[in-house]
Amino acid sequence: AVGWFTSRQPKVYSSGATVIIEAQAPQVLGNQVQEVIDVAAGQMWLSKEYFETQFNIIRSKAVAQMVVERLALDKDDDFLGLTSIKDPQKRDQLRAGADAAAMVQGGLRTDQVKDSRVVTISFEDRDPERAARIANAAADAYVQQNVDRRAEASRSAADWLQGQLTGLKSELEHSEDRLLVFKKDHD
Repeated sequence: AVGWFTSRQPKVYSSGATVIIEAQAPQVLGNQVQEVIDVAAGQMWLSKEYFETQFNIIRSKAVAQMVVERLALDKDDDFLGLTSIKDPQKRDQLRAGADAAAMVQGGLRTDQVKDSRVVTISFEDRDPERAARIANAAADAYVQQNVDRRAEASRSAADWLQGQLTGLKSELEHSEDRLLVFKKDHD
């Protein structure tokens, strides 16, 4: 009975992609500021909480949504489990109501390779090629999200520096004007 039941179960394939989690603070203002950040942060960047945060980002709705958009999984009837529905209107209605991102999010797994910064992102699916595409797309989305976050930090730092520059220019002009008045008054 167990053999018969097992043989009737659909095959599920697992595929994985590996990424390295960089355990360092972002360098937005150069090496001098980076040293201050490292001293202040201590071991925070190497802590278990940091890695758990990264794992949660990998399994987040945002990463899952990026995967769905890249692979058009919200239009893939086989992925959504709608191939058995013959009525096109009913299928379209169910496709519109399906949450492909939640399905991706529910299937993503992260496993850290012991004593390393290497993480395996895996996904299980009935189609081995789709499982591989989803795992790879999740890894790519995570990397892209990190690049975007670092770029945003750099933009924020540049904006702050531009604001400081404007203020300092104004202060310099005011000081030069006062110096000129002082020179005129005191010959």
